[in-house]
Amino acid sequence: MLPRARRRGGKARGRGGCPVMALAGLCMNLLAAFELPAQVPPDSAQRDSVHVPQMLTAVVSTASRRLQRVTDAPVTTEVVSRSDIERSGASNLNALLTQFVGLQPQPSAIGSGGIQMQGLSSERVMVLIDGQPLVGRIDGELDLSRVPTWMVDHVEVIKGPLSTLYGSAAMGGVVNIITRSGLGGAPMMRAAVTGGTQGRLDADAALEGGGDRWTGTLGAGRRGDDVQPGRTDQRAARTGHWDANGKFQWMPGTSGLKVDASMFGVLEDQRWQTGQLYNFSNNTQLDSRMTVSGPVGSARSGELASTLYYSTFSHLSRESTLPEPVTDSGDFSRAALLRGEVTYSAPLGRGTVDAGLDLDHDVLASPRITLGRRTDWTAEPFAQYTVHWGPVSLVPGARVSYSSQWGTHFTPKLATMTRLGGGFRLRASAGAGYRAPAFKEQYLTFLNGSAGYVVHGNPDLSPETSRNISGGLEWTGARTYARFQAYGNWFSGFIEDIALADSAGLQSYTYANVAHGITRGVDLDAGVAWAPLSLDASFGYVEGRDRGANLPLLGVTPQSGRVSAAFRLPAGFRPSVTALYWGRAPASFESQFGATTVVRRGAFTRVDFNVQRALAEGVEANIGVTNLLDAHPLLWPGTTARRIYAGVTATRGF
Repeated sequence: MLPRARRRGGKARGRGGCPVMALAGLCMNLLAAFELPAQVPPDSAQRDSVHVPQMLTAVVSTASRRLQRVTDAPVTTEVVSRSDIERSGASNLNALLTQFVGLQPQPSAIGSGGIQMQGLSSERVMVLIDGQPLVGRIDGELDLSRVPTWMVDHVEVIKGPLSTLYGSAAMGGVVNIITRSGLGGAPMMRAAVTGGTQGRLDADAALEGGGDRWTGTLGAGRRGDDVQPGRTDQRAARTGHWDANGKFQWMPGTSGLKVDASMFGVLEDQRWQTGQLYNFSNNTQLDSRMTVSGPVGSARSGELASTLYYSTFSHLSRESTLPEPVTDSGDFSRAALLRGEVTYSAPLGRGTVDAGLDLDHDVLASPRITLGRRTDWTAEPFAQYTVHWGPVSLVPGARVSYSSQWGTHFTPKLATMTRLGGGFRLRASAGAGYRAPAFKEQYLTFLNGSAGYVVHGNPDLSPETSRNISGGLEWTGARTYARFQAYGNWFSGFIEDIALADSAGLQSYTYANVAHGITRGVDLDAGVAWAPLSLDASFGYVEGRDRGANLPLLGVTPQSGRVSAAFRLPAGFRPSVTALYWGRAPASFESQFGATTVVRRGAFTRVDFNVQRALAEGVEANIGVTNLLDAHPLLWPGTTARRIYAGVTATRGF
């Protein structure tokens, strides 16, 4: 985050009690509805097996926009598995991802939970759901707490620019949320309920099944909390979500043709207090996708896929001196993305070509932008070629982006991977990233008379750009892995607000491509699965500097670390403990007598504990504590209060 985001805060505070009676009642009703036997069944191999790191077994799609083993991906890809999600106790994606090194929480004054990667702010991190971009950024931030974990199968994370494959905003990295798919066979119902301190009460249910040629799942959930993500001040905080998710696949014949469809929806209600005012945010998210794919070519060795995708987000912001909002008040805005996409993958010579075309139509309607509504058409062809010479794989790629608003941009990348034998792999890459100027940065017109300033957009902005170099060494064994990666990002033309001359007693601001600087660092992580224990550890170091202002980048935590251990104990108990550490980080700047002082937030060591156990056939109990030691670092983004939770998950076939 750059120096313009001056923020101050205090110790995080949370409130609320443990809704034990409500949770117990729901659990008893759930158990009764499933008519489950009272006895505990023999240990299940799947339930009690040692957790094998996903680094060794996962199949991923983000690195090349096609399925491949994670060990074959041309760039380092990290996987947060379903078992990681269940052990975390997190109800939303922000709470989940910020438990991992290199994914740092980003402070916010608007009640949202974003993340930074490699020292670059959340505006520069692309978030995908099943490979397609989510819309819904507020002041540049995409709130990951909007995505519930109950619908997530796993998350694929690539740190560093991937603009060649995914376009704008992928300059800091990519988070790809892969939702849960239905299993074939007889219908099965899954339901879960979790309650805890600070008003937490979550419930969700899903039905899945399939036949010879189709599979599907459909689910819905409700999440409630007295915590506001990203904020240090938790006074009067309240969040509520209604979630829905569906995913279906149909294979009409033996030709290999597949039709995939998915949808995701959220109704969100937020409240928090600043000074004497209550702030309210009501948001609606809806995303839908349909993909038709199948083999092509004389040998049917290639695959062609066509996707139609639509994502829309509505935001209503209100203020009041009362704990509830005033009807028919506030500012309403709506963003939408309509995408048509064609991708093609096929063997070619010594390797594989991956190519495609993205056609996007973006819309933003808001009373704060000139003319009240803006649209943008973009056309972006891209291609990369993975070619193999013995143990060496070379992956050149490029993307050409044309926008009706800001012109044309070219984004190249070159990656290489060398298999050294004995489980060792050496990766290196050099590439470019970019972020297109947002509608608000180009066309915003906003007057704050009480604060004495006015902001005007700048339609002449150019895309932000970055250059990246990274390299790393990786080793995998039968049940172990270790990885080291070093990187550097040089950015220029970052969009910042700049002051203009006073006008009619108001300070005027606009946006310009002015900031340039560097982020660089190293990541180390390792894991081992050895019955009855699995253990993983990681450490990250990053520094970021705005060279224009000669100041550190706000919110960038130089040192962070994680150690996590999961056990398999007698009687079916599966405890896990995770220790997280974030070092001191610059939080804001204060100017006095012509000198600038960096205000730093405190270091934070957090210990989380979780234990899982099967209660009966198809029934799992889950109890845990977040921030067991109840540490309260100064100026930390989001609540840090100790949180206790308990839940039960039940599945039943029909």
